[in-house]
Amino acid sequence: MEQRSVSDSLKKTKRKRQNRKWTIMGLVLVAFAVALWFLILQPKDDTKVVVRYAAVERGDIVKAITATGQLQATKTVQVGSQVSGAIRELYADFNSRVTKGQLIAVLDPTFYEASVKEALANNARASAEVENAEREVARAEELFKRDLVSKAEFEATQTKLRTTTAAQGQTAAALARARVNLGYTRIHAPISGTVISRNVDVGQTVAASLNAPTLFVIAEDLSNMEVQANVDEADIGQVSDNQQVDFTVDAFAEKRFKGTVKMVRISPTVAQNVVTYTVVIGADNSEGMLLPGMTATVTITSDERRDVLRIPTAALKFTPASGGANAAPENKAGGDGRSKGGDVVYLKANSQEKAFEPTELTTGLSDGMFTEIKTGSLKEGDSVAIGTFALGGTSTNRSSNPLGNQSPASGSRGMRRAF
Repeated sequence: MEQRSVSDSLKKTKRKRQNRKWTIMGLVLVAFAVALWFLILQPKDDTKVVVRYAAVERGDIVKAITATGQLQATKTVQVGSQVSGAIRELYADFNSRVTKGQLIAVLDPTFYEASVKEALANNARASAEVENAEREVARAEELFKRDLVSKAEFEATQTKLRTTTAAQGQTAAALARARVNLGYTRIHAPISGTVISRNVDVGQTVAASLNAPTLFVIAEDLSNMEVQANVDEADIGQVSDNQQVDFTVDAFAEKRFKGTVKMVRISPTVAQNVVTYTVVIGADNSEGMLLPGMTATVTITSDERRDVLRIPTAALKFTPASGGANAAPENKAGGDGRSKGGDVVYLKANSQEKAFEPTELTTGLSDGMFTEIKTGSLKEGDSVAIGTFALGGTSTNRSSNPLGNQSPASGSRGMRRAF
């Protein structure tokens, strides 16, 4: 029994020594891995800051306002009915060309023909009563001259004549009204143009008791269209009559249509606290490609400069901090389209002592991408700094670059890099 106890004790002691040995070996491996990471595998920051340059060039600067709107015919007329009745005949359909005065629909005239006949009869009866009253007045006048009737009796016949004459006038007016209503059963085109909407079918009953129902919509001239664009209140001050407009429609996305501002309506439209104003733009549609209701994306040219010296607007926002080309740039205001003075851009220096050469200039119009150079020593072909980006290093995520990358506006020409 005592020998078994001693044997068990020795086994436990041996097991503890083995466990301690493995623990020590594990700690050594961890320490080795940490040392290897710091000595060999730790990434080194060898990121190099690269300055991006762009060339001073000549070109156009166009400042424009964008908006959306719908195409409409220059003049449209809703053709309605002034009387009620069932549609008996239709002589126009969608896309039909009609001329002014052309018969385009007929309502059932039965009721109105009967009304005319009734009014005719009433008027004939009233006319007969007038004739009879006239004869009575003539007889009473002869008798009154011979003192055979009293003056009161004579005057009574005169009163009767005036009363019957008035009644005959009422029946004549009722006859004219009945004839007019009968004429309203024949619908004629009020203008020459194209039917763009037909809202009724043969057999359908239209009721004109309160509002005249719309039977057709006729566009006068589809060779000239207009766009009613909604322009934001922040931009409406830059819009005026006769400004040039370019616009596109989804049906012909590759084609740019031309137009001219005809009117700026001063009545505002407020939707979800957004205030817009309607700008009416005239457009030629002699090719017949534009259709009413199309959505147009409009570009209104508010100002422009042709063949001027210009630089990317990003150059006005670039300022190197201390440290030259490898330092992070700082932002500064500039290039908002208003005339400025005392702006500074940085040319690529030719000497090794400094990376940039600051140059003052006065700017003019800007379209956001380019800014006009009004005065200054810059000349066509000069290289100006417009931003930086990181090159090399272990990090490939440009958004993590602590230098705050600045890239030029898309589409600028004459771009080149300096390393």
